[in-house]
Amino acid sequence: MHYRQRFNWDCGISCIVMVLPKVERIILLKDLYTICKQEEFYKSTWTIDLCYLLHRFKVDHVFYTVTLGIHPEHKGKHFYEKIVSKDEERVNRKFCEAKKRGISVVKGSLTITELLQHLSKYGPIIILIDAILLKCNTCKVNRLSHELQKCLPRISSYHGHYIVLCGYNRDLGVVLYRNPAVGDSKWSPECILFFFYVSLYITGVDKHFLWIDAYNSNYNSLVFYSTAYLCKESIKLPNFTF
Repeated sequence: MHYRQRFNWDCGISCIVMVLPKVERIILLKDLYTICKQEEFYKSTWTIDLCYLLHRFKVDHVFYTVTLGIHPEHKGKHFYEKIVSKDEERVNRKFCEAKKRGISVVKGSLTITELLQHLSKYGPIIILIDAILLKCNTCKVNRLSHELQKCLPRISSYHGHYIVLCGYNRDLGVVLYRNPAVGDSKWSPECILFFFYVSLYITGVDKHFLWIDAYNSNYNSLVFYSTAYLCKESIKLPNFTF
């Protein structure tokens, strides 16, 4: 199921929508503003907020990050400067309370190989990338950047953006993903592994990975196969990992 973000701040929430089962998805969309208020965020979501949303809907996951809290360098970035001071207390508090809430947060990064292994064995991954550097192999352009420029025309050097990794093709050397910035289509966009690597690792973006553990989740078949089945049937590529 593909879901397009409605605002310039809800890409992360839209990724959550794409990995939730149908009933929970409907609840989140119907009560979005109430839930945002209860979870203490609005128009400004950090990855730890997404963890609390997944936990709320009983979806097993693990959050990998190189920084437990807000990265100090963000205070000097134009993209973050207006929201860091507003969100810092909430974000740091949620990190501190994560363990006792039953939310798994691991300090560390992951390699491309580890990401692909998870896709092959367990399910989708929500990741934070630099949208400006992510190039879509399906349409041969940086379509994501183009769409984001419509929403945020002043973006020029960096834009943190969430997408859902949902598969890969080893023979073609591409990863398959769903991004909430573009409209639905029968295709899951492809990104050549090199460009994916650049958008994820080369820039100053946080290394944030949300592993969805489909098999251990209370909604295992729905969480995992709702994404995988769509990609498998739409792309029709050989040696698809799911």
